[in-house]
Amino acid sequence: MHESSYTLPHGPFIRRDAAGLPSRLEGLRAAVVGSGEAAVDTALNLADRGAAVTLLSRAEAPRACAALLGELSTSEVRVLAGTAVCRAAEDAGTVRLLQEDGGEWTGNLAVFCIGRESRIDEIRLDCPPGTRGILTAGDMNRTTDRYVLPAMADGRAAAFSSFISITREA
Repeated sequence: MHESSYTLPHGPFIRRDAAGLPSRLEGLRAAVVGSGEAAVDTALNLADRGAAVTLLSRAEAPRACAALLGELSTSEVRVLAGTAVCRAAEDAGTVRLLQEDGGEWTGNLAVFCIGRESRIDEIRLDCPPGTRGILTAGDMNRTTDRYVLPAMADGRAAAFSSFISITREA
């Protein structure tokens, strides 16, 4: 695992997610740094908004569910696998991503989707799973799955379970 003491700058052009970005990004060059589900989803999202997107993945291939990987393979997103970014800088609206191999990416926007960790250890349930009135989803139900789609399915199941419970009580 790569360890770094480098602190990622954060600002209008270097971000940790796509929240708050304009719905249209035509004419912009965007980079997404990461290898997982969030990175692939963000890259596709930015491409849908019209940006020319490059996905820089430290891994030899992005890791995501089959549906997202299928969409990625037919998209306009350029994938640079095996590419480790070691530094990011922004100056007057231009973002530079320096790579460990000496390469460089330059554009208008960079979104970093790296280091997503579960915070399940911060939550304590004093009841067994399946307890009436306690609905869980995502990391609360799994310890190895790190995919968004199963978590979404869990959320839908929890909502359905809640609906059934409420209608039985009514």
